[in-house]
Amino acid sequence: MKQNSGAFSNSVMPALHEIAAPAGWTALLLRQALPVAGAEERDRYAGAVDAVLGRLPMPQLVPSEEVLLLFERLRPDVEIPVFQNEARRWMPEFGMGVPLHGEAPATWSTDEFLDSEPGKLRPVIDRVVRLARTPEAQRGAWDTLLGSGALVRTMAADTRFLTAATAVLKPTIADRSLTGFPFYVPLLRAEELDRARPVYDEPLEEYLPGVYAYLRESVEDGGMLLLLHQPPESFWKKFGASPVPGVDVRRRTLPAS
Repeated sequence: MKQNSGAFSNSVMPALHEIAAPAGWTALLLRQALPVAGAEERDRYAGAVDAVLGRLPMPQLVPSEEVLLLFERLRPDVEIPVFQNEARRWMPEFGMGVPLHGEAPATWSTDEFLDSEPGKLRPVIDRVVRLARTPEAQRGAWDTLLGSGALVRTMAADTRFLTAATAVLKPTIADRSLTGFPFYVPLLRAEELDRARPVYDEPLEEYLPGVYAYLRESVEDGGMLLLLHQPPESFWKKFGASPVPGVDVRRRTLPAS
């Protein structure tokens, strides 16, 4: 899938940081405040995303891709009108996101409801929108909504990702009122990738079956998370062979052994 080609401005070069990841995976964070503010900033961000994705060491043919939307991140006056206008082409299907850095999703307890200040109740669910599996729908959504802070994208070896991920995630949810969605999507945070999780402590391969690359625009992390199912040694041998145009690439400083 071809990304937007954005022109880089003369302002600060976008930075791509390597971050800690589980064994067998490489994780990067393309730093960017989300949603982007203004056309110039969006062009710079889109250009950086295009440059980075164009250099990822991936199979020439990726059999299966998904472009998903985090519905609660869509702004009512910006992205929601686009979503409504494209609904017939995108054929949206609603599922549920499961953050892997916390407890299993659950509705509010009575005490939690009564003790919370007005407007301070925690969100119960993250709705995730699956789009039609056509190049036109997925490319259109990616190009149009890049920089919104609402995009998740996977590139996988086969079509089993959502079915298999749902089979792993759904049984972890004890609250039966939240078990009726047709699919469940793992939501990953950059800052939590290498930390033990209270519930979701299986290897990442269990939550990302068959996935080569997992991309998420993360408002919380301040940028786009890129998670590659490749050990850093092999990843950097290809990705780091030459500079990425317009991007300041920063590798981790590993502790001395």
